[in-house]
Amino acid sequence: ERADPGAALAALGSAMQREQARLRTPPPISERDPRPLAEAIIGRWRGTSVSLDFTAAGSVTATLAGSPERRGHWSVDPAGRLHANVTAAEQAGDAWIVGDTLTLVGDGEVLTLRRA
Repeated sequence: ERADPGAALAALGSAMQREQARLRTPPPISERDPRPLAEAIIGRWRGTSVSLDFTAAGSVTATLAGSPERRGHWSVDPAGRLHANVTAAEQAGDAWIVGDTLTLVGDGEVLTLRRA
């Protein structure tokens, strides 16, 4: 028999919500890069549709597929949250690095990037 399409969609939606919740949950400190975020984040990071380049001088360049480069500044506050202004307004969120993966969480969104 065929499964109810509504039930299949509900199951898919539930699975996606669980995955988003998992991605938003920081891993234990012992699994993260031991360096301070402000040091470990320096360099180029690539995702499926965006590339971010963080410099030690506090500048960041965002390259989005099909869009012009955007430049701004970044910093890490005393609580360890990443602040950047490559969009019209400053954004702040949690960030951590595990291996070659940078995870950015802010405004309910999760972005994962790999070191380029």
